[in-house]
Amino acid sequence: MSGKYDEVDPRVQWAMNVLDDEGQTYESQTERLLPGIMVGITPAFGNMLYNFTNKIPIHTNWMKAAITFPLGFGLYAAARNWKDGIRAENQAVMKRYIMTHPELFPEPKRVKYIDFIEPWRPVRY
Repeated sequence: MSGKYDEVDPRVQWAMNVLDDEGQTYESQTERLLPGIMVGITPAFGNMLYNFTNKIPIHTNWMKAAITFPLGFGLYAAARNWKDGIRAENQAVMKRYIMTHPELFPEPKRVKYIDFIEPWRPVRY
């Protein structure tokens, strides 16, 4: 969609600046990869628990469980990409709505922090 809504109305430029993350990601690689690793090793732990409850050697069928790691990790990665696509689409819809209805989004007044602080009132019982 291109046309008259490609340029941002000066009345809502502040909102576009707030919504713009400038290409930065706000999560570490650990936060991004750890859930996938946990989903990937779940079959191995399930296999160990199954073997333990049936009183057979814990490492029995270990290779079957190890082979499922890439499947679990891939399943998590696909779900993550799908959810990220939904988030990106929702943000694009939100930006488009703000751009098409600037009268509904007046710029908030700047307030000094010292004026925002309320006096402390002790609560005594």
